[in-house]
Amino acid sequence: MSDQGPMTDTGQDGWSGHSARSGQAEGWKERCDVLAREINGLLRSGVGGEARAKEAELFQLLRVHSSARLAADTVHTIARHHYAAGDTASALSAFRDARTGYLEVSDADGLAEADRGTALIHAGALEWGRAVAALHESARDLMQLGATEKAARAHLSAAAFRTVGGRISDAEPELDTADRLLNTLAATDPEHDTRFVAAITRARLAVLRHRTRDAEAALVRAQTAAAQDRLLTAFIDDQRAQLALQRGDVSAYLDLLEQAAAKFQEQGAGASMASVEVARIGLALEQQGDRDRAMRTLRRAANLYVSSPPAGADESVAARVTPYLVVANLELDEDTLQRLARLSS
Repeated sequence: MSDQGPMTDTGQDGWSGHSARSGQAEGWKERCDVLAREINGLLRSGVGGEARAKEAELFQLLRVHSSARLAADTVHTIARHHYAAGDTASALSAFRDARTGYLEVSDADGLAEADRGTALIHAGALEWGRAVAALHESARDLMQLGATEKAARAHLSAAAFRTVGGRISDAEPELDTADRLLNTLAATDPEHDTRFVAAITRARLAVLRHRTRDAEAALVRAQTAAAQDRLLTAFIDDQRAQLALQRGDVSAYLDLLEQAAAKFQEQGAGASMASVEVARIGLALEQQGDRDRAMRTLRRAANLYVSSPPAGADESVAARVTPYLVVANLELDEDTLQRLARLSS
């Protein structure tokens, strides 16, 4: 949020054309300006939780005298700042207000983003049931708004949260629902990223359950959806590597991890993901007793991990393939991360 206040992005232009309504409540714009400054001051001071009453008043003023969209956009911005600051209670309240405003104006994009924020907060607190419930509510409302693909995305996220919450068997029905919704969109051709996420998430579930045939079939579908997109095929290589490891084919495992790492790097994005793949190679070499090569590889992973990717690069990867990343296990354990930190040069 800028020093000028949360109103500036939508700002005074959002109030134009409302002179008749503003006349019904003299001074509402000035009051909004005051509230915006006070909210910003509390957020900058690290006591954003004290702004809740002011945020509620600001939201209602904008809904009544300006527009539900401006109110929703403003409080959504505030919610994201609370979330970034770790104030999840305030963020949840603000996300709820945002969804109210987006529903009023039938804004599927805004609704999906607000509900995603709510689900992520619950997931961060390991409240998997609440996260899934928020996503189911979102999917129902999105369907009523005609946003079928976004509803499918909500079910894909629900599948991810069920998986990491230890309910893998409940994840597959979520994927079935997502696939059914996506199949109704064949004529309108949903984004290939969405079809990819559906396929690669199903592949990951099959890998976790050691269902090799199901995993291979899902990876074929993922490859079709990915087409020539080398960033997406890096995730396919990663899951093929896991299948190779389950077969005991360490050579194929190492080759596939190397392919995935190279693809992440060459796309100018996913630097941290590339480092994870390289670190896995180093750990495997270490287990094989090839300590010199393992050390060189782990140092390479360490340097990748601390290198600076283009601004927002890893975030752009996550935006494309979330919720798959939730279940992909592309992270490293704390001991390995500490080793990499010591090895970085």
